[in-house]
Amino acid sequence: MPRNLFAILVMLLVSCRLLATNFVIDSMCFEVINNNDRKVSLALCWDNNIIVDIPEIVEWQDQSYKVVEIAPFALRNCLAMKQLKVPKTCVKIHTTSLYYPPLLERIILDQDNTAYSDIDGVLFNKEQTILYSYPRGRMNETYNVPDGVTTIADNAFFKCTWLHILKFPTSLTQIGQSAFAGCHALESLTLPEHLVEVDHYAFYDCVHLLSVKVMGNDAILLGEQLFSYTTYINGELQLNSKACPQTVFQFRKLGFSRISFFDNP
Repeated sequence: MPRNLFAILVMLLVSCRLLATNFVIDSMCFEVINNNDRKVSLALCWDNNIIVDIPEIVEWQDQSYKVVEIAPFALRNCLAMKQLKVPKTCVKIHTTSLYYPPLLERIILDQDNTAYSDIDGVLFNKEQTILYSYPRGRMNETYNVPDGVTTIADNAFFKCTWLHILKFPTSLTQIGQSAFAGCHALESLTLPEHLVEVDHYAFYDCVHLLSVKVMGNDAILLGEQLFSYTTYINGELQLNSKACPQTVFQFRKLGFSRISFFDNP
């Protein structure tokens, strides 16, 4: 593509974004994403309250708009927020919006929301098989991922620095990219027997992780730099004595200083 034509296309895309319809109500900026159906996204919030309550319906220019989305990074300025209330109409939450509020302890979903739910303030899909976000400001040292969860989403526990111990259910099959990155206090892990995939950087910068136990026999698809910037090099890896050669080979390459095997009936 000619350079001039590419520059023109970029300028057109930027212009379209700038021309998007936005309006401000109190400390929230909304962007119209579907004018025909009167749907809006929460584009930015700078609410300084401890509890931030996202409205279900907002009024602008004598029209009612339904809030259906929380945009990426929309909550980055809610530095005092400890509790987020999400209405039933909001069926798309970009979890990047939840990374930055440092004091957030609870994400509360309206029980009639068709896409999401919460268990004790932790964000899940409606069926509670996917854990999307564990609030960064929770000060609990231990967390048990509920039975029935099959997937821990990308960045789900990003920079949750209070967690020392995590317990996974046997139902867990997938851990997403950077799921536990920056969990500085995490000390040990037991990866359950049905786990089939651990994505890139899953335990990146877990500086106190010294023990990893792998329960399964079958091969696990491992991403890149799973334990980069951790002290795992001085830690212990425990593998099932019935683990397949591929699993043993993959984990050996990670560089744990001590490797042992255990019998799993």
